[in-house]
Amino acid sequence: MTMVRHMMVLATLLAMTGCYEPVSIEGAACAAPDHPCPEGYLCVQGACYRSSGGVAVACIEDVDCPAGVCLRESHVCVGCMTHGQCVSGLCNIPTHICVGCKADYQCPSGACEVETGICTPPTEENATSGPSASN
Repeated sequence: MTMVRHMMVLATLLAMTGCYEPVSIEGAACAAPDHPCPEGYLCVQGACYRSSGGVAVACIEDVDCPAGVCLRESHVCVGCMTHGQCVSGLCNIPTHICVGCKADYQCPSGACEVETGICTPPTEENATSGPSASN
């Protein structure tokens, strides 16, 4: 009999999890101090946006981000989305942060100036045969 009871409890729990639908915090309305955003988010222009190091900037287009580019899905300014958007020529794609190179293999061109941390621009010769960065 306990086996049947366990099966019924398990079936009920599985049915309940199918009904769960998470509420998106990104873009939810906020107003300080009565309706603040949860931890990890900042209230910007009346909407919650994910923060990074306590900084969140609402944007619609790249021109709204003086020091980066607009991640349009979340309306937040980030440092980069492609290698070409970085002075160093190297973007850490998952974190959207420009980084310096330490070795040739990191650069899309296949050549790193280790002293400066800058990837040399691709030449016609290594643009087609050079290694690609997987950051």
